Amino acid sequence: MKKICVSVLNVLCLTLIFTVSDCSLLFAEIYQWTDANGTIHFSDSPANLPKGKKPLVRMDDTSNIPPSTPLRSRSRIAPQKNVQERHARERAEKAIEDHKPDPETVVTLQRIWRTMANAIVRGDIETAVQQFVPGMQDRYRAWMNDSPQEAVARIKEIIRLEVYTVTDDMAQAGALRKEPDGIFAYPVNFAKGSNGWKIYGF
Repeated sequence: MKKICVSVLNVLCLTLIFTVSDCSLLFAEIYQWTDANGTIHFSDSPANLPKGKKPLVRMDDTSNIPPSTPLRSRSRIAPQKNVQERHARERAEKAIEDHKPDPETVVTLQRIWRTMANAIVRGDIETAVQQFVPGMQDRYRAWMNDSPQEAVARIKEIIRLEVYTVTDDMAQAGALRKEPDGIFAYPVNFAKGSNGWKIYGF
């Protein structure tokens, strides 16, 4: 049991190490704007941005990986050994402390994830899709409709969701999956708009 706990703690810490040390690869512009009705919109394409609007949000956009991409093709969390990596780990630990999620937000994000996961398993695609930000709903609806068995299989493989960092309108979490040679974390991003927290992508 102790080994599993240590492994999970390493997963939490090392996921943010990759976020800190490889930010040039992970960060992409996400455009946010508010329409005349006060609704906040998110998009990863400047073509969807209304005239006169500028990008208001930068977040790590893991959603550019197609939902159908096999889990094994994602980056694996590996142990760090040299001095440079130790410094990266220290920076990651400070980042965790600076943006440590409050318990209430953690419960909220985990509830949203469970609602989405349970809906996928029982075939309730519309309920699952409603857990995503409006700009990403069509993308995930298409994936669930086109590959329902794959969607169910992938969701069932996830042990739990761990929330790493939370800011005013963004949160980074990891979907943990136990595999024969260790525990792997796959990024899950949340965004907060006028309708509260929603899944941005995973």
